[in-house]
Amino acid sequence: MMNSIRWCPCFVPLLLAILVLGSGCRSTEESKSAVPAKASAQANHEPSKQTPSLSADVTSTPSVEKIATPSGRWKKGNAARNPLAIGRYVADRLEWLDKRVRFRVHAESGDYHNCHYKNRKSAVHHVRMRGDGAAYLDGYVPRDKAGEKLWIALKKKPSVKLTVTAVMRSETVSNICTTQVDIIDHVLGWTDADLPLATVGAFERRIANARDTIPAHNRPTITSFQERRQDYIDKTVLFRVRARLDRYYQCRYASAERTHYAISMSGDSFKGLRGYIVRDERGKELANLLSSDEGARLTVAVTIPQGRSDELCADQVEILEWKAGWNAGPPSIP
Repeated sequence: MMNSIRWCPCFVPLLLAILVLGSGCRSTEESKSAVPAKASAQANHEPSKQTPSLSADVTSTPSVEKIATPSGRWKKGNAARNPLAIGRYVADRLEWLDKRVRFRVHAESGDYHNCHYKNRKSAVHHVRMRGDGAAYLDGYVPRDKAGEKLWIALKKKPSVKLTVTAVMRSETVSNICTTQVDIIDHVLGWTDADLPLATVGAFERRIANARDTIPAHNRPTITSFQERRQDYIDKTVLFRVRARLDRYYQCRYASAERTHYAISMSGDSFKGLRGYIVRDERGKELANLLSSDEGARLTVAVTIPQGRSDELCADQVEILEWKAGWNAGPPSIP
C-alpha cells in the first residue's frame, strides 16, 4: 500500500506545480534586488548616455564645503580618502616645504632617480605613490632595514597599500622634478587612526569623469582658437572644458607657480588648453573643487594677456572666471 502511494503518477503534476511556484518566488526576489544596483550606479555620478541639452547645465558638482568635511570611518576598498589630495599637495607644494604630511597611498616599486636623487640609487629606493586621483608622488625611502623590508613587499605585488609620512625639503625642491619627497615613516596598510577621512566619492567621480565623452561643442573650437590666437589677445572667450589640476609652468608662466594655479583643460577632440588662474579666493575654490572632482566639467572665461603671449606655448591662457558645469551655448558666466 505504501509503495503504491509513493510512486503514484498522480503526484507528478503536484510536484511540478511546487517547483514552478518556487522558481517564480526566486525570480520576484531577484527582480527586487536588482533595483538597488541601478540606484547605486546613479549615486556614483556615472555620466548619462543621452545627448545633453545645451539649454542648461548638465552636471552637478559637490560643494567645496561638503567635499572638504572629513566624516565616517575608512572601509575596505580602493578609495584612499586623503583629507589633503595628492594633486592639491603638489599644486601647493611650495606652501608645504619642510612640513610632514601623511597620506594613504597605492605604492609600487620604481626606478626614477633624477634631480636631487640622480646619484643616490645606492642609498635610497624609489617608490611611486598615488591616492584617488591621477597625480602621484615620487617617494624615496632609505635602504635601511625598514626600507629593504618595504622594498621586498613592493617587489612581490604590483601595488601595495601604505600609510606614509612624507616631506618635501627646501634643499631638494625642483622645478623639473616637482613630485619628489622623502618618506620618513611608513606602515603597511591603510589607517584612519591618526589621519582623518575625506568625504567619500573622489575616486568614483574621477572614473566617471574619465568615461564622459559627450562633445563640448565649443564655438570657436579650441583648435580654431589656437590657430587664430593673435585675434584673441586681450579678448575674453568662453569654453566648455573638462579640467584637472596641473603642474606645468613654462614660457611666460615659468615663474608663476607662487602666483597662479596651473589647470589642464580638455575641450574639443584632442585639443586642450593650459590655463592659469590667480591664487586668490576664486582660484583656491577651483583648486579645492578639482582636487576632489578630477576631470569635472567647467565653463571658463579665458584670455591671452598681451604680456603673456608666446608662440612657443600656443595653448596657454589666463582663466578670468569659471563656473561648475556647462552653460547653455553660447555659454555665459554671471
